[in-house]
Amino acid sequence: QQQQEMFGTLLDDSLAAVLSCLPAYDVAQVATVNRRVQPAVEDPYIWGVLCKQLWEGKRVPRRFVALRDGGDPKSAYRRSLEDSRRTCITRGELLSISWSFRFKAAAGESWQASDPWWAGQPATNVRFRRDGTACFARGSLFGSRPPTLCWRFVRFRERFLNALRERNRSIDEDSAKDFSDFDGRAVRASVMGREVPTYCIRRCVENWGWVMESCWVVWSSWPMPLRGSPETEKLSDERLPITFDFQQFEAMSYNTGMRTGEEEEAFTEDPGDDCDEEGASHGGTVEETEGLQDASDAEELVQSEGEEGDAEGYAMRINRNGPALIVMRIGNYFVRFPRALLETLSIGRLEAVLRHRLQEESDNDEGTSASNGDTT
Repeated sequence: QQQQEMFGTLLDDSLAAVLSCLPAYDVAQVATVNRRVQPAVEDPYIWGVLCKQLWEGKRVPRRFVALRDGGDPKSAYRRSLEDSRRTCITRGELLSISWSFRFKAAAGESWQASDPWWAGQPATNVRFRRDGTACFARGSLFGSRPPTLCWRFVRFRERFLNALRERNRSIDEDSAKDFSDFDGRAVRASVMGREVPTYCIRRCVENWGWVMESCWVVWSSWPMPLRGSPETEKLSDERLPITFDFQQFEAMSYNTGMRTGEEEEAFTEDPGDDCDEEGASHGGTVEETEGLQDASDAEELVQSEGEEGDAEGYAMRINRNGPALIVMRIGNYFVRFPRALLETLSIGRLEAVLRHRLQEESDNDEGTSASNGDTT
């Protein structure tokens, strides 16, 4: 009997070693073979190995790491895999993540020039705070006195959400496979009291991280790959679905200071709820989670994001001394015109008309100069 017990122990150890080399599905299938192997299938060592394999290179919420370390790696494996399919970010997750931030090219050349990511350096780090503001790392992007960003959750209405998801599926097939569908929850932010285009949120299938984007900016919940590296391809502007054309009404609203009816139809307020705080356990990869610092203790961080870029190479600004007038910058020129023009002309058409008029003025000036030169 003693020999049988020794043989049984040896068999269990050998079986555990073999099972640890199999994928989770095959391990579960082995449990249906006979009762003799069921104890080995439930061995915490096996599921601990499977957790390590599954989580490698992924942004694993710390609560699942704690569950594994607490002696239930099988549940940690199952629950983390289920959670990876969730596409609605929680308030706790948003607050706990150290976000990477950069501008898109559509924000304008001036923002590209000051953005360290476009210079081949690491993207700017950002924290969202519980008080509804943002906490940006000091650096070349915004300097020492950037304007303040305030944020809140909103929820897209069904019609706009369907259009957003259709937009996501319309891009190239490989890119669509890299990310989940967009969720109905989004982040609405304002800079210096003016709302910027909404940050649409989806999830990276490969590393379980989160991506937020608007027509002017990109955020990632993991360190954004350096510009030009192979890893940055999936986050390149060309493969991101949210463009200026898709958010033109929000971009125009920011540039002009006027809210549009299209914005009101796109989303509604989303206050969230207390159960969102469970998501605060979201961290980095398994190796990074232990040292994840709280936003309030982050060094070299300041409140603010900075005023987001000028749409499509030009900018509109409110004339504070005359609220009925708007100032548009076209190249080196600033043109003031009645705000009511925007009610009759699209912003693109208006720009084209103004550019044509400026060119005519420039041609007339050159003709006058030439004529004066001949007279002299």
